[in-house]
Amino acid sequence: MATALTSQLRCELCGSRKSSEWKCYECSQIMCKRCKKLHVKANISKYHNFVSLKQSREESKDRCPNHPSETCTKECTTCGQFVCDVCIQQKHRGHQVLFVQQEITEMREMCRRNLSDVKEIGLSIALKEMETFRQLGDDYKAKTQELLKEVTSRYSAWVAMAKDIQNDLLQQIQSVYKLDMGYYETEGKLRQNLILEMEDVIQNFQEGNIGGHEGHQRPPQTEGNQQENGGDDDASTCSGETPPYA
Repeated sequence: MATALTSQLRCELCGSRKSSEWKCYECSQIMCKRCKKLHVKANISKYHNFVSLKQSREESKDRCPNHPSETCTKECTTCGQFVCDVCIQQKHRGHQVLFVQQEITEMREMCRRNLSDVKEIGLSIALKEMETFRQLGDDYKAKTQELLKEVTSRYSAWVAMAKDIQNDLLQQIQSVYKLDMGYYETEGKLRQNLILEMEDVIQNFQEGNIGGHEGHQRPPQTEGNQQENGGDDDASTCSGETPPYA
């Protein structure tokens, strides 16, 4: 691209477009190689400085606008301008001047210190935040553990209470059951005995034993008994009473 740009420039002395690659700082003219050689042979311009157009483009930002052959290597802090050595001698004599490279070095050092301070401050802040978050995490963990213990304790208390209620109810049910079963067993025995007695009475009645019990049956009559009881039978007959065993 640099060759294409230089090929479009004309030599300001002869008008040729061939090899117009040089510029005279003092004259601010673009020249070809031939005119450059002739230019430096003249007495009036034999000390002029030349630079290639490519180099000129690269260094144009550092060149002094008032003295193109000079480079702005210093800064006039009094005027706030970048100046070359010629500017200092002509218009900035006695002013406060700093070397640009020195200032750049100082700025770099200052930036380095500031960056170090920023890193230190940032690290300190980060450590504090980490400590804060760690403390928050520990507090949250402790509260969670405390809550779990409380829930477990209450659950155990509720389970124990439910167990006590269950045992109490079971004891009450068993007590009532025993009482009821005792009552039913007693009543059952009474009714069973009553049924047995009724069965005995019915059986005795069917057999002709009105008394209802074999132990109360009249003993069989013998001659001795008939003699002993003869008077009684006669008395009973005479009295008009019906004998119990007719």
